[in-house]
Amino acid sequence: MDEPTEGPAPIIVDQVEQMLVNLAAEGEMAVLVIEQNIGVATAVSNHVAIMVSGGVFMVEVRGLAMVVGSALDQSAPAYADDFAGREQLRASSAEFRKEVIQITDGVFAAVGYSASNVTLIQGDNGSIIVDTSANPVDAKAIIGAFGDRLVRPVRAILYTHNHPDHSGGANVFSGNDNPEIYSHQTLVEAGPELGRGQRDGGDAFGTKLPDELFINAGTQIEYGRVTPHTREGYLPPTRTFSGESLTIEVAGAEMQLIHTPGESPENTAIWLAAKGVSRCN
Repeated sequence: MDEPTEGPAPIIVDQVEQMLVNLAAEGEMAVLVIEQNIGVATAVSNHVAIMVSGGVFMVEVRGLAMVVGSALDQSAPAYADDFAGREQLRASSAEFRKEVIQITDGVFAAVGYSASNVTLIQGDNGSIIVDTSANPVDAKAIIGAFGDRLVRPVRAILYTHNHPDHSGGANVFSGNDNPEIYSHQTLVEAGPELGRGQRDGGDAFGTKLPDELFINAGTQIEYGRVTPHTREGYLPPTRTFSGESLTIEVAGAEMQLIHTPGESPENTAIWLAAKGVSRCN
């Protein structure tokens, strides 16, 4: 099958992924899949060959990976230094340096501390948090980085979606403030989600790669290698909306929550018209 997940919506991709697993499980045929989505490819396959510039550069057999060099000479294993994209991958590590960026007056983003960015919106006598990082450890580091820019109490937490890298540190930001927690109703109906990183034996972030093969996790310097994936910091929403959008006012800040299904069915974007800022997944 040639690129069976190219084009469909995420929910259809999930169905295609399950269909491929079922076909193989029936045992009546071998299934050869050509697929650009490496998460799907590793999730559904017993054997994976990854091609770069026309040559096989890595072979994976159910989670055990070996870099094999060029397509013409695959006899000797290689390491992270030996493939053509290493400099680009290493250069991307600079994008994950830890810093707090001021987006506009009263809006800040903590970048590089976790697998997703955390946004702080300063309100009247309190703060609003958009997404809460991957786990309580990262959340504590981000609170320290925000410093006195984060004014207690936290009045509201907004989830863009329910993957753990966006919702795993909510209890730390909440503390004893008892904030309202907003999401689309689809998040509640679907329940907690572990995301694609480790689905069906996959390892999208390289958490199990040996040190000599690991450069970065693609979304941050490391994800899950030092602090394991966890749901212990997740807090369920206290207020949800259905349909396309909801306008709310929290701590004097008016925001529009817009349902934008994409990576997850519940994906929500936040529009702050007064500041001309949109916060998406």
